[in-house]
Amino acid sequence: GTLQGRTFFGGNVQGFATVEFANLANPSLARKVTSDVSGRFTVVLPSGLYAVTGRHYVGTRLFAVIDAADVVRGATTPFNALFADGAEVRGTVYSRTLANVSRAATVTFRSGAGDLYLTRTSNFGVYIAWLPRGTYDVQAVLGSSAYVDRRTFTGFTALNLPLTLRSVYSGSVYRDANRDGVREPSEAKLFLKPELS
Repeated sequence: GTLQGRTFFGGNVQGFATVEFANLANPSLARKVTSDVSGRFTVVLPSGLYAVTGRHYVGTRLFAVIDAADVVRGATTPFNALFADGAEVRGTVYSRTLANVSRAATVTFRSGAGDLYLTRTSNFGVYIAWLPRGTYDVQAVLGSSAYVDRRTFTGFTALNLPLTLRSVYSGSVYRDANRDGVREPSEAKLFLKPELS
């Protein structure tokens, strides 16, 4: 399918902004697109639900977007990327002490609207995220250890995430297209992630 739209910063059309689309069923399937001088972009993607993220600086002012886009096979869907004032969040994910960093931990920010920003820690246990200002559920996971909290971000924030051992419950999420409560082969899995208690 195809997504066509424009990039907006604070309600105004802005060209040369880069937006990334990451498939929620397979996050390794990701594409970036940069809008032209008039803010227009077109991206062709396999069908599915995508996390939409982007960041752009105008001088020292950060604009960021997180959203979701549903790409339909064979269809062209309008989608505008609405960048808003942003907050840079960075820190270290660790177990017990900052000297015991957690490499390749998954760090997730979920907005009140349910939109996701997904990232992983580096070999030094460091992550960075660019988010629209607001309140997010923050989760870091590595194996059966996790950090879970709700935080509000209004600007640059240094946030270290200490992991603790948690119980893990496995499951799957799928789009119940016919609303019968049963997963059928035609109803694709969306995003498989452990649920922590």
